[in-house]
Amino acid sequence: HCETYNSHKIASPDTVRSIVQDIIADLRQLPTANQEQRILESLLADMTHEWRAIWAMHGTEEQSYPAYETLLANVLQTSARSCANLKLPSNGMQVQPILRNYLAACFNPNAETLAQLPIPRFDRPIIIVAAPRSGSTLLFETLAKHAEVWSLGNESHGEIENISGLSPRDRNYSSNALAAEDATPHVRSALKRVFSERLRQDDQVAYAFLPAERRPTTVRMLEKTPKNALRIPFLNAVFPDALFIYLHRRPETNLASMIEAWKSGKFVTYRDLPEWRGLPWSLLLTPDWRNLPQDDLAAIAASQWQHANDAIVRDLSVMPINRWRTLKYEDLIQSPAETLTRLWEFCGLQHDDGLSSKFAQGLPLSRYTLSAPSDEKWQRYAPDIKRVMPALKPTITRITELGNCL
Repeated sequence: HCETYNSHKIASPDTVRSIVQDIIADLRQLPTANQEQRILESLLADMTHEWRAIWAMHGTEEQSYPAYETLLANVLQTSARSCANLKLPSNGMQVQPILRNYLAACFNPNAETLAQLPIPRFDRPIIIVAAPRSGSTLLFETLAKHAEVWSLGNESHGEIENISGLSPRDRNYSSNALAAEDATPHVRSALKRVFSERLRQDDQVAYAFLPAERRPTTVRMLEKTPKNALRIPFLNAVFPDALFIYLHRRPETNLASMIEAWKSGKFVTYRDLPEWRGLPWSLLLTPDWRNLPQDDLAAIAASQWQHANDAIVRDLSVMPINRWRTLKYEDLIQSPAETLTRLWEFCGLQHDDGLSSKFAQGLPLSRYTLSAPSDEKWQRYAPDIKRVMPALKPTITRITELGNCL
């Protein structure tokens, strides 16, 4: 027998409860419960109760749509912020995209809303480019607090790579690099649409689900993923007036953080990378990955660091200098208020005294922090890092000579 009546505009409370129970049952296969799991279980349990309450008041009447939309948007936003690293033990997939797919199916008017969504004008998007583990998440989360800034709330891995032709899978796993010619009219249109569907302002309701009269026709978007280090020509073709912030960090500490990320297993990007027999591939996919020693994490991290920074320096150096600035991670940490003031000025954003005061005493840890920051933390990997450092000296020189500091 085949189902012929299984697509409702509004899922019943029992259907929602069943979906939630499946996800929670999967999570409870983890050997030990962690904080992210507990947060998500509580969040989903609360959602089922609120869904039942809305259903009891309004059922599937159209007047109930904003309530369901707001509930789902809040759940997805909170889970993205608080459970970003959580993965399902059954298949190793991150929970966030699974939630987006499953919960969207509970409320089919979402599809109608998104299909009719007008695409705003992207005015001077602010794009952070950096090697992996350079502190770009901290910079992203800090800038995203500004009242004028819109973002996806997280990194754009799926939004970009789900577009046909842009995934490494569609390109023989060559690398994460994308060129200007990859930004075809179809790709530019598709990327702007999917970005529009995900945009939000800090803790607010998503752009797509705001009342039409509250949706701005022009947005200042903030975008970041370390993969974009290899995509500057592509992003420049999609957003010809984009502003780029190049964040770089002391190489020793950056490499140590990358090695730590590989070992943690929390930053896997291509779990089943063909021909790769080392630890599941994490972070940036570089053009030379097939030739790297699969059991030498220091060499792998050094290659990722070098490819990312070389590409950024090369691509920014041919761009008008009024469209990009370099920023040291150490300056961001040591002088956050002063650095933010200069960033806002470069980006053309209003000065925010409230944020300056809030961050004057220092910045909070980013969501992807693995262990407490320390200038000497890299010493635990010192022998391996010192071994690979000589090969990185030309890149370090190029970064220093690039100039155009914030």
